[in-house]
Amino acid sequence: MRIVVVLLVIANLTLFFYTRLDNASRGESARLKQQIQPDKIKLLTPPQVAALGPAKMAALADVCIEWGPFSDVERVKAIADLEPLQLGRLLSQRRVDVSRPSIGTPRVESQTVLVLRDPQQGVVARFKELQTQYSGSDLRVGACPTAS
Repeated sequence: MRIVVVLLVIANLTLFFYTRLDNASRGESARLKQQIQPDKIKLLTPPQVAALGPAKMAALADVCIEWGPFSDVERVKAIADLEPLQLGRLLSQRRVDVSRPSIGTPRVESQTVLVLRDPQQGVVARFKELQTQYSGSDLRVGACPTAS
């Protein structure tokens, strides 16, 4: 039994160091290739930030579209409808619990909400068009949810 535990620990350590060395060999160029829309990044100097003021700083908050909730079947269909927009990694999913009326006590189902960060105007219009095809779904544009 001790031999099995020792072998598992050695295997885990080997895998850990292998993955760390593999990531270190890729370097800065690999990290740059993983960026999403790097042309939209603009660094501000401290005087520029101070000139913005608190009202403008609040307006620069991340904007997201949240669309849903969807059952698993609806989620697959909605993602297929969004495929021509080529959103890729910009589109994420979040699980939510939805209360549905039923006989006796309400039934709680786990469903999915699709979240898109920093959408372009044409994408917002397409989301609004698609939302009419999915009864019971809500479309909300606002500040991005914070990760908990």
